[in-house]
Amino acid sequence: MCNRYGPGTTMPETNSRVNVPSSNQGVPKTLNKVPDYAINFCDGKSTRPFSRLWWDETVPTLLCRPDLHSQSILHPEQDRVLTIRECARLQGFPDYYEFCGSVKERYCQVGNAVAIPVARALGFALGMAVRKLTGDEPIMTLPPKFSHSTASCCNLHPI
Repeated sequence: MCNRYGPGTTMPETNSRVNVPSSNQGVPKTLNKVPDYAINFCDGKSTRPFSRLWWDETVPTLLCRPDLHSQSILHPEQDRVLTIRECARLQGFPDYYEFCGSVKERYCQVGNAVAIPVARALGFALGMAVRKLTGDEPIMTLPPKFSHSTASCCNLHPI
């Protein structure tokens, strides 16, 4: 069961269930008001709008824009959204890779991209299938300086 709390609702520090009257009566007017879209709880837990990423968590899907209302995209330590470069790093792009266009277009390019490790794994699996290989033998050996993004990609061995 999902409960949607309105603006001005005071929420506890923990993710515990609270009973707040729908009229918000009794909430002091001096408290900072929270927009209606900012608080969304299902079964007593936040669905994570305006939430912070953590260093030891898996990052959710990146979208085409840094939208605080629908995703966790706040930097783990600083009060800001992730930069385009930080989002690109999460997708596995090397730092030397350049994106072109406006800020919005670059966020879209990163958000629409298939993560580099996923693309490599798909390419490897496709190459194995095309050559009808099933073991640990490499599909082919690439030149030593073919890719600077990871050292393990040069022999294309499965992980």
